[in-house]
This record gives sequence, structure tokens and C-alpha cells, in this order.
Amino acid sequence: MNAEQRTATASVLLVDDTPANLLVLAAVLKPLGARLVEAKSGSEALECVRRESFAVVLLDVQMPDMDGFEVARRMRATEHGREVPILFLTAIHRDEAYARRGYAVGAADYITKPFNVDVLRARVKAFVDLFQQREEIRKAQVELRTRERDEAVRRLVAFERIATAALDTDDLGVLLRELLDIFLGAADAADTATVLLREGDDLRVRAAVGPHGAEEGMSVRIGEGLCGAIAAGKQPVEMEGGSALPDCGCLQSMGTRALYGVPLLHFGEVVGVALIGSRGASGFSDAEKRLFAAMAERAAWAVARHLQRAAHEAERAALLERERAARAEAELASQAKDQFLATVSHELRTPLNAILGWAVLAQQKATPQVERALSVIERNARAQARIIDDVLDISRIVSGKFRLDVVPTNLLEVTQAAVESLRPVAEARGVKLTTQVGPLGFTLGDPERLQQVVWNLLSNAIKFTPKDGQVELSACLSGASLLLRVTDTGQGIDASFMPYIFEAFRQADGSTARRHGGLGLGLALVKQMVQAHGGTISATSDGIGKGSAFTVELPIRSTPVTRAERDEAATASDPQVRLAGLKVLVVDDEEDARALLRRVLEDRGATVTLAASSDEALDDLSRSRPDVLVSDIGLPGMDGYALIRSIRTLPPEFGGRTPAIALTAYARTEDSQRAFAAGFQRHVPKPVDLGRLVSLIANLCGIPLTEA
Repeated sequence: MNAEQRTATASVLLVDDTPANLLVLAAVLKPLGARLVEAKSGSEALECVRRESFAVVLLDVQMPDMDGFEVARRMRATEHGREVPILFLTAIHRDEAYARRGYAVGAADYITKPFNVDVLRARVKAFVDLFQQREEIRKAQVELRTRERDEAVRRLVAFERIATAALDTDDLGVLLRELLDIFLGAADAADTATVLLREGDDLRVRAAVGPHGAEEGMSVRIGEGLCGAIAAGKQPVEMEGGSALPDCGCLQSMGTRALYGVPLLHFGEVVGVALIGSRGASGFSDAEKRLFAAMAERAAWAVARHLQRAAHEAERAALLERERAARAEAELASQAKDQFLATVSHELRTPLNAILGWAVLAQQKATPQVERALSVIERNARAQARIIDDVLDISRIVSGKFRLDVVPTNLLEVTQAAVESLRPVAEARGVKLTTQVGPLGFTLGDPERLQQVVWNLLSNAIKFTPKDGQVELSACLSGASLLLRVTDTGQGIDASFMPYIFEAFRQADGSTARRHGGLGLGLALVKQMVQAHGGTISATSDGIGKGSAFTVELPIRSTPVTRAERDEAATASDPQVRLAGLKVLVVDDEEDARALLRRVLEDRGATVTLAASSDEALDDLSRSRPDVLVSDIGLPGMDGYALIRSIRTLPPEFGGRTPAIALTAYARTEDSQRAFAAGFQRHVPKPVDLGRLVSLIANLCGIPLTEA
């Protein structure tokens, strides 16, 4: 029986080790029309409950492998058995002590044999009816949420297309018709749309879309008819009433039940009118009118640009146009820069993902000499990834897109993680790295950014400290603040450079013969991240050759931390988590990346299927029915976003609800948001933290992270 049939018909589980009793129960309950499932032991009953939901369970108390009370207790620990009603049936124990024991493990009733057939059937029917009512309500709610989400996504896509429609075109009519087509494609009620442009005291139809639209070239005087009134009043007008609607002269209003028009304004001046009509609905929703207003605003902008180019306005208008054009070009340049950085990030992160992944795996079985070489490869690859992150962070800061993901943060874990990640670097350079860290507690902050602060300060100190030098990290609480100090015995800071120490791309030695590499971004990022947390940072040095000290002061924002949060933090990258029995579909067009993920996941016990494209993935999904999908975003042809959208249109029984994780070398915040909007549940940037990926898969599939 398939999943759809199970949902349509309520199921009743009958548990008894005596076949004759099962036969009697089935005969008694058959008139109810419910699906009857039989189990001859407690173990068999538990397996049934793990597979599906039941309206009610009729459970015999006396059974050989485990009694009914133990079966009920274990049933309550399963997902489908947590709230299922349980009716105990027994022919032995009639005293109150056993009845109380039954109720203690969550029984809905305790019935002794021989039972009254009508009473038992009535009780079971009540639970069956209740189950079916709940299922109908749940199904209706899911359908409503899905429909609302689809409508919102459809309008969002239309907004994006309207906002990005090309304005630099010689044919204004083509652009206006494109905007009208976009709007009607996402409209709820409108079936006709028209744009009229101003020519002196007249409005002339320039673009019309829909079966009942006006012919291009038709005109109406400003102040006359519906469109003329909209232009004269400079205000939107909405009219309803079917046959009572006026003949506005700009569309075939016969049979039209609703009209809505808005003026096209540019700097307060009317350049035209946009109008929509509907023959199927008596009005327009607020969402539809907002979308139409956005289209009209874009159309007004396009018309104004066209008129300004054609009419050679006065110097003031020309200056305004140049200023607007300069602003638009700056926005486009900013977008181009962001896209370039995203592309650079993708192209650099993709090979780094394979380098880091295979280097980590190879170290597990390498000889000491080879392991040392692999450690150097891994350390330098991670440094390369950090440089990429720094460049992207600076871009976000400059463009105002820098964000903090504020959560309860264990300050001690943050500092220790940074120290341990850099200890091999310090040892390789012959630098002694020491720490003096007291109890720090928790605060509200972005743990990744705070760790980056500590990492950058320590990395900078190690880089500028010679062999046999010393770097020290100290951290303690002082009142309501965290004081963190990094000192070194390195080359120090010249007094003339001290005012520029936290500026991006500024380095004390910027010559081609400099001794130390880097882009000069680390300290600039540290200052921005510290200030974003409401803190301050300062630097001191006694001069060249006398070392330096950096002091960070952060306010502590108290927050209660639950035991569950601490346990989650402790197990978030548990190296012992197993994926035994899970089927994972991996989609990536890079052969090295596919091979790496197969090796890692199969080592954890998973069964892995590989696909090099979205088309292969859709074929494999229908055949293998994986428990989870892990897909790259940058796929040829149909990308990862299109793939997950296609999957989400499938019925549940064909994999439409398969949990999905997006892997991408595009690591911007907007990339993560776009992945979630498309239908992924998790987003993991490259280079992939393999331990975190395994933990996320386990989490999505309901496997405890502490499971060995």
C-alpha cells in the first residue's frame, strides 16, 4: 500500500501473540472500514509504529517476548508512537494496580476480556474519526502553506525581473511590452495591461498586452475619461462594478469587471498612465497592486530616460540625468564587482575544496615524512581560503552588506579554537605560542567572526615574529567586558605607520622586496568586526624590533545558555557520528569533488550515488530514492537552484521532500539566502568542512550526533 492510500484510510494496529484473538479483533473492527494491521509480538508492533502512523493501537498485556507495558513504553520513544492512543486488552489482570500501570505508560484505556463488542468498536471508531479529521486539517494546512509560498515566490521572481529589465534600449515600446508581459505573468486577476505616454495634452497608447487591450496609437485627452482623470489627478484610481464601468477609450471595457490605473511620474511630472483590467474578477489584491506599482515605476523611469535623450532638456535636466546616470553606473559597477568577487571566490574555492579534503584524508594513512608534507599543504591551503574570505569580507564591509549572525557564544571555545588552529603554524616557524585564559562564559555574538578576530591577531603576530620569538594570548573578564590581548616579541611597528595600522591594504613595507606577504586586510577586518560587536581595539609598540601588543575590549551581553545548546556545540563536529544505512545522492560536476565526498561518506557507513549533472540527479532520484541530497550549485546547464526547484515539484512518494544540502563555492550571505529560498535546508560553503557536512547529514536524517 502506498503512502497516499495510507493517508486516505486510517490504520489500526492490533497486537496479540494469539492468532485467534487477532482474528476476533479483526472481525469486530472490520465494519469500521479502517485499515487493520496485525502484529504477533511486541517487536513486530514496534517495527510497524516506526514505519507509519496509526489512529489507535490495541495492545495485549501478556506477550512472551515483552509485555504490553514495555511495548507501550518503547512505542512512546518513536516518532509515530509518541502520541498514538493505546488501548490495553487483558484477560488476566483486573485489579487497579495493573490498570494504573497501564495509564502510567500512556494508555488511553484499559479494557479487560471478555469485552463488550459494541463498546470496543465505538471507542476505536472515535479514535479513527479523530485521526482522519486531524489528517484532513493537516493536509489542508500544508496545501495552503504551499500555495501561499508558491504565490510569494512567483511575485518575488516578477519583482526581480521587473527590477532588472534593461533600460538602455532604443525601442521603448519593446521594453514597455516586456514589463507588461512580466506583470501579467505573475498577476492574480488582471488579464489586460496598457501603457499610455504623454504627448503634449494627450495620452497615446504605446504598449498593450492582453486579449482585450487597446490598439497602439489610440489617444485620449488629459482630463477626459478614466486615463485622462488619472493623469490630471496624479493619483491611482480603482473602479469596480461590472457594467457600470466607464468606457475609458484605452481598452475594450465591454465585459470588464474591474479597472486599476496609476500615473507614471518622473520628478513629480506625469509622463504617462498605466492601466490594468479584469473580466474574471471584481477587484485586485493588494499584492497585485504593489507589483503593478513597481512595474509602473520602472516604466516611468524608462520613459523618462527615453524622453531625456530625445528632447535634449535644459542644462538643469541634463545635470540631473548625468547625476542619476552616474549613480546607476556606480550601482552597476558595484554589482559587477560583487559578481567578479563571487566568481573569483568560486574559481579559487573549487580546487581548494579538493586539495584540503584529500590532504586531510591522506594524512590519516601517511608515513611521518609524507604526513609532514601533507600538513604543509593543508596549512597553506587553509591560509589561501582565509585570504579569499578576507577579500570577500572587505567587499561586504565597503558595500554595507556585512552582517553578524548573533547567537549565544562560548568565548572560551572561540579563543581555544583559534589558538589550536594556529599552533602548528607557530611550531613550523619556531615561534613559542602561549595562552593565559581565565573563565570567560557566554555572550551574544557571532562566534565565527569573534574567532576570526582572535585568529587574525594571532596569525599577524606569528607572521611578524622571528624564530625563537614568543607570542602570547591573554583573555579575562573585567566587569562587564572581555579584555583580550595579543603580544609578541616581533619586529614591532614604526611610530609613523601607527595611525594607518588598521587601514585596508596598508602595509608598513609595501615594496616588492618585502619580507612578509599578505594583502594588508587582516587588521582592517579585525577592527570592523570588533566595532560591529560594540567593542574597541588598540595597538601599541615601542618601535622597530621591540614587539607589539593589540588589545581588544568587548562588552559582554549576558544570555542564558541551555544545556541543549551546550551539548549541541560540543557535538556539532563529532568525528564518531555514523551514517550507516543512509542513502546519499551527491551531485557535482567536478570529478575530484565527487570522489572526495564518496570517500568521506562511505567511510562513515553511507551508501553513495554520484551524479555529474542535474539531469543525472533527477534520474538517480527516481531510481535510488536517497535519504538526503548533497548538491553543488554551480552545475552546467541546469544549476543547483533549478535542480532543487524541480525536485520540490515532485510528489513526496517520488522524492519531492528529500532533505537537501547545497554545496557552493559562492559563499556570500545572499548565496545562502538564495539556496534556502530555492528549497535547500542547509548551505555549506567550499572548501567544505567534511566533519560539519557529516553532522548536517546526520541532523537532517534524525541521527543523534553522539551516536558511535
